[in-house]
Amino acid sequence: PRSTLFPYTTLFRSISDEFFMLNDIMINGKKSELIVINAEVDKDDRYVEMGSPRVKVPALQPSVPMRILGVYFTQKKGDTHNRSLIKTEIAKFSRIFNRKRINISQLSYLVNTVLIPRIEYHLKCTIWEDSVYDTLFRPILRAAKRKLGLSSNMHNNIVTHLVIANITSLWKNQIAAQITEFTVLLNSLSRACNLLTIRLRQAQMDLDRK
Repeated sequence: PRSTLFPYTTLFRSISDEFFMLNDIMINGKKSELIVINAEVDKDDRYVEMGSPRVKVPALQPSVPMRILGVYFTQKKGDTHNRSLIKTEIAKFSRIFNRKRINISQLSYLVNTVLIPRIEYHLKCTIWEDSVYDTLFRPILRAAKRKLGLSSNMHNNIVTHLVIANITSLWKNQIAAQITEFTVLLNSLSRACNLLTIRLRQAQMDLDRK
């Protein structure tokens, strides 16, 4: 019911208003978005009022992603939106360099310094099987093989080899990035570290029972 949701939205609104006032920020309610997870209220009551003057901001649909600092989230469980995002990002990148007459060294530089970091940032909260990364990154590897004059069915290790093309593997990059984030979080003094420790201990006990 509306009465159940009202105290929380009022508290949220007062905290956000105070933050914006302290930082001298004028919030545009028309450009604001709201995501509701595990909602216990009717669809008509899933909204907040933001900005000055007040603007009603309804909750996004379950499958519509919302961007938070470059990372996309949805109310709906799953990572389909992230797969579509990365696929679109790679396709857009491929269209750009396919129209340009660049050599393999230039392509390698653009992939390693522009595309890979963008994908890594988008996938901060996503972990996939290696086969998913390989499938998504296939257009880049195929283009690199064309630049080298190789057949498309040649092994990918040729393209990612340090001495030949030196294109960073998307899967290996994500593994390194996730391990780094995991290590930093595990050695931090934060609530997130405490939660991670609890989850790890729970996983250890679950494995011991098997």
